[in-house]
Amino acid sequence: MSQTASKNVEKDQTSSTDEFLFKEGEKVLCYHGPLIYFAKCMQARQDSSNVVEYYIHYSGWNKSWDEWVPISRVLKINDENLQKQKDLNKAQKSEAGKKNKKKKSSSVLNSPDTSQNTSISTPGNNTSLTNADISTTQLNADGKASSQNASNLSQDLGELTPKRKKSRVSESSSSQDDQAPAKEKITHSFAMSPRIKLLLAQDWFNVDVNKQLVKLPCTHSIDTILEKYLQEQLEKNKNMRSSEKDLIKGIADYFNTLLNPSLLYLSERLQYDEIFKEDPNASVTKIYGVVHLLRLLVIFPEKLAAYPLVDKQRVEHMITKIQPLVEFVELNIDKFLCDVKYETASTDSQSKPTS
Repeated sequence: MSQTASKNVEKDQTSSTDEFLFKEGEKVLCYHGPLIYFAKCMQARQDSSNVVEYYIHYSGWNKSWDEWVPISRVLKINDENLQKQKDLNKAQKSEAGKKNKKKKSSSVLNSPDTSQNTSISTPGNNTSLTNADISTTQLNADGKASSQNASNLSQDLGELTPKRKKSRVSESSSSQDDQAPAKEKITHSFAMSPRIKLLLAQDWFNVDVNKQLVKLPCTHSIDTILEKYLQEQLEKNKNMRSSEKDLIKGIADYFNTLLNPSLLYLSERLQYDEIFKEDPNASVTKIYGVVHLLRLLVIFPEKLAAYPLVDKQRVEHMITKIQPLVEFVELNIDKFLCDVKYETASTDSQSKPTS
């Protein structure tokens, strides 16, 4: 939260924090549009008119979505409200199904399992993610990237992917970065449906609250997902063969680089270490699946923007070219989720997310 927001909290708050229904740092449920999402109460305030508001961070979402909300939108996490969350999600699925019944996207994988209800099982508490129909509307008008653009993107990803052997930065280079002019703030991100946001919030709840981990390896691994995406692109334009392969390799390499430092909760680190203890040459893109791929896509723009030589236009260009992959994952999410299950984490694991 910005310093300005913090000052506003101190200025507006007129009663002790003990009097607020929701405490600072408390995990809650919060309405955003017609659905309820897992969230965290960051601050509370009460203005001169005795109106109480809470500063909410939606779990698994970018901080740009943080906002002040009235008390009427915030709920305690209990069985009754979790059921209300499921009912609203089910109702949205039903409504979306009626609207999209006459539509059939050619981008959806031809599989008899795609139309069946699937869920992410969470042992011990019966929590699950029900299906919601995903809009077939194009998320990006410029969905077809040229061979040259895709090639440029794969080259960009290669340049921006840090090499493991050169991960340590010298003090001299750090001081040079400190002297660099301030960059324009980049807030561009991928367009993602409420279903995907709910999935990521549920993932956070499973790992951080329920102390569970995604069972590995996943049948639909990241390599499998990217290969299927590549096949679909080749069917649309066979001339994109080499450039699309380079693009997919760039995304896979980026996942390899960011997985351990940026995409795992602390409770998942032990699981990660055990993988490499059994096989030092293990390929994480053959082990992890759609949940972790979505985590990458959420932070992808922010990570790209962090590089000193990347300006706003370049980030937005790269996001535009990768947006069709996001759309592909959304359209086929039920197929990719059909084998995703959560299991109880080791007692040695911690559940605080990485920064």
